[in-house]
Amino acid sequence: DEHFLLPYEEIPVQFPGTGDIFSSLIVGRLKDGDNLRHATRLAMDTLRNWIDINKDNDDINRGIPVEKHLADLSF
Repeated sequence: DEHFLLPYEEIPVQFPGTGDIFSSLIVGRLKDGDNLRHATRLAMDTLRNWIDINKDNDDINRGIPVEKHLADLSF
């Protein structure tokens, strides 16, 4: 079993659904053959970028509009 830590910088905002997005991003990368560490790092970076882009949205209770960021999924 491999254990690893990946540092991150917290963005002080909360969106519903980010855990689901994070999990989906990881699973997608694992299905493409990435190892868990790399898949997790890519998911973290992608989600951080999406949160940063959307942190000033008027209604953060609506979550992150994933459909606006689908082009980012090519990693």
